Amino acid sequence: MELPIDPQKLDAIADELWKHRGESLIVSGSNDLSVQVVVNALNTFLGNIGKTVDLARPSLQRGGDDAGMTELVDQMSRGEVHTLILYGVNPGYDSPCAERFLKGLEQVTLSVSFADRRDETSSRVHAICPDHHFLEAWGDAEPVQSHFSLAQPVIAPLFETRAAQESLLRWLGQEQPNYYTYLQGFWRNSIFPGQTEFTDFRLFW
Repeated sequence: MELPIDPQKLDAIADELWKHRGESLIVSGSNDLSVQVVVNALNTFLGNIGKTVDLARPSLQRGGDDAGMTELVDQMSRGEVHTLILYGVNPGYDSPCAERFLKGLEQVTLSVSFADRRDETSSRVHAICPDHHFLEAWGDAEPVQSHFSLAQPVIAPLFETRAAQESLLRWLGQEQPNYYTYLQGFWRNSIFPGQTEFTDFRLFW
């Protein structure tokens, strides 16, 4: 079996990993269960579990569902998807089923992208509603389990864009579709009660 990498380079990588046992990290860029099992076994063998691999607080910065994506493409191809909203993705470029996705996109009644530029996917949708740049937008995240953070805009929008979240609120018929107000309300009702350091939400916020 021919390896897709120079054996000498592979040996050098193995040597470096062995020299840095408990300080190294091997990750999987695939949702293939077999690949993930091998990656976990290698991290265990290198003594990384509990050191560079924290099982109690997994990173939530990347996730995917290949089976769900395949099912969506199948539904699109059968004409079963009426409305498709795309946010922060370009499956017409980086999806393993990119060609089938773009072909299925033609069967969707209404397709909308929040992309801030024309790309392989947004150039084929019915409407582009450009989102703010992340430096122009409010937002929140849970990068690590149970670790919540806020993102605050540092500049005013440079172009005629609108926060994707505010667009969704408008389309849902919200009377006051202001995303900042919505985000603050969510933190007041859902995040603030879960902490004990602050008693005044204004100080917490």
